Amino acid sequence: MFESKVFWADLSRGLAYCDLRLRGRGNSAVQFDFGFIELPYGYEILFKDLPVHELTEPPEMNRTIGCVGGCIKFICIDRPRGHPCNVMVRAWTLDLDRKEWKAEKGFLWKELWEQVAFMFTDHAELWDVEPRYPVLMPDGTLCLMLGEMRPRRREEVDCIVCRFDMRSKRPLWHGTVVDYHIMWPVILPGNFFTKCYPPPCPRENKLPARKRRRQQSID
Repeated sequence: MFESKVFWADLSRGLAYCDLRLRGRGNSAVQFDFGFIELPYGYEILFKDLPVHELTEPPEMNRTIGCVGGCIKFICIDRPRGHPCNVMVRAWTLDLDRKEWKAEKGFLWKELWEQVAFMFTDHAELWDVEPRYPVLMPDGTLCLMLGEMRPRRREEVDCIVCRFDMRSKRPLWHGTVVDYHIMWPVILPGNFFTKCYPPPCPRENKLPARKRRRQQSID
């Protein structure tokens, strides 16, 4: 729900929406007005045009759409073929009046990873990771699932979940998920956010103390 409109997101094609304001009050005979906004040019995925035997990744592995500060944003992780070191994180903001996407300044994935990689110096196998399953939070931060680019044969596979401030590229917290396959949607354990680093600050339930009134001196 955004600006009296209901949206349905298809990460391979675009946004379908329905404007609730155009429905007459108390008149059930009035039909809803539906519309569709395509993804930015070049970012539509037409599965019917792909080779039948080609292995395709689910769109949510590299894309997300969310509402941040009264705006709808589209985030995409671009992976140039043959250039794994040039993975880009790109963002667009939707101009709802014009039904157009406005591109924001993108940045290289390694700019984010350099901010958190030093925390895993004891785990060399986690240095060579790639971002997956981006999730845009309501406050504008970006959560990413980080998995090894070349998984090793072992019983347990470690993946990292990081949350970044997209403006400063600063990591806010990170945690490790064990034995969760990165190629499919991930269900995090219920206690994950209590074991991340740094741990989240618990909300204080105490009411603010009342200020004492200054006693007026009487001459």
